[in-house]
Amino acid sequence: MTHPEDSTINAQRVNWTYIGMVSFVAAIGGLLFGFDTGVIAGTIGGIVKDFNLNAWQEGFAVSNLIIACILGSVLTGPLTDRFGRKRMLILAGVLFTLSAVLSGLPQHYWQLIAARFIGGLGVGIASVLSPIYIAELAPARVRGILVSINQLAIVVGILMTYVSNWLLVGVSDNDWRWMFEVEAVPALLFTLALFFIPESPRWLAKNNQDDAARDIFSKIAGDNYALGEMERVRTGLEKEAGGLIELLNPRLRVLLFVGFSLAIFANATGINVIIYYGTEIFKMAGFVEKASSFKAQMIIGLTNLLFTFAGMALIDRAGRKVLHVIAYGLMTLSMLSLGLMFKMKDVAPVWMVIPVMTYVASFATGVGVVIWVYLSEMFPNKIRGAAMGIATMLIWIANFMVTQFFPVLRDKMGGNVFFLFTGASLIAFLFAMMMMRETKGLHLEEINSAFETS
Repeated sequence: MTHPEDSTINAQRVNWTYIGMVSFVAAIGGLLFGFDTGVIAGTIGGIVKDFNLNAWQEGFAVSNLIIACILGSVLTGPLTDRFGRKRMLILAGVLFTLSAVLSGLPQHYWQLIAARFIGGLGVGIASVLSPIYIAELAPARVRGILVSINQLAIVVGILMTYVSNWLLVGVSDNDWRWMFEVEAVPALLFTLALFFIPESPRWLAKNNQDDAARDIFSKIAGDNYALGEMERVRTGLEKEAGGLIELLNPRLRVLLFVGFSLAIFANATGINVIIYYGTEIFKMAGFVEKASSFKAQMIIGLTNLLFTFAGMALIDRAGRKVLHVIAYGLMTLSMLSLGLMFKMKDVAPVWMVIPVMTYVASFATGVGVVIWVYLSEMFPNKIRGAAMGIATMLIWIANFMVTQFFPVLRDKMGGNVFFLFTGASLIAFLFAMMMMRETKGLHLEEINSAFETS
């Protein structure tokens, strides 16, 4: 398919410095998302010991942040459609900073829960807005790789926590407190940097600020590109009903069903069990020394990072659907292998790192990169904030269910718990193969037609 944008982009050079700088700043929200969620992997052992927690309390120490993520993502949809992407990202930065400082100070369990809840609100906001913001600025041809910078930032944030956690092991009797505190520095820098980036041009156009929107599009790729984008945005807005009522439009039923289902599968398949409880899983596998389990977790974080680069390189070439389907197929085999290894009692602990690495590599290449790109681009402009908010809420609900109940299931089922994630990955594989539509190279205003029903 040939798009009107093609000749414009060929004729006028994209201002990569500008679009790169803006995308980078927005993606720091993803980095803090990754840091805030990943840091718990190194702190949970100390938290359980210091506050003498049982399995349910241990699960809630991790999952309470996710409850806040659910609330943050639900509120973000309507709030960002009203107040804009930029203001809500600034709010997320403030919440990240406040949570980082408070999480290292609690003397009681409930104080830790409150501090983590504040951070969870920030994560919920950033998880909705960072990909949306980048998608609404990016030219169609490179939207996949630019939005996937956000996923790269999430992965970098997670890896940063693994490295900083490892470096801080033994720094004090309460080393877990320092593991939380270090996030305050990038959180504050993110908040300050947001004051120097523009508002989303598509949000501006939707709110009748055409001159400001046109100016931003011009900075991205020149005046001709700006005229073409404004025409496409205006045409798209004229076809859409206003507000949340559009979510009930029958022609969007398939699109919403696919998007919301993929959102659930992204976390129901178990990735955050590895991210949050990785060090505990490696202890289950037989890693006795605390430092050894932390090192194994760093290997997983590095695998996540390297294969995120692979996904970024492939997403605008191979496409979203192919990567998603292959990833879920490999994730199914990886979880099956891990479950079988736990049943074979004579397997050396180091061998169990391999299926975990394969699982993480598959997720990073396909699901991790694809899901945020796919969700940020598939919904119509007028409902993008609300629909993305609901989709992100479903991601966090699935995350909460898995995170809250994993310690209980682990204690009751042992290694057999990984067979549950095998089944979830298989269902996700079949769904993606049958229901996903390819969106690479399409303009945002064109994508929803691929899902319309008569």
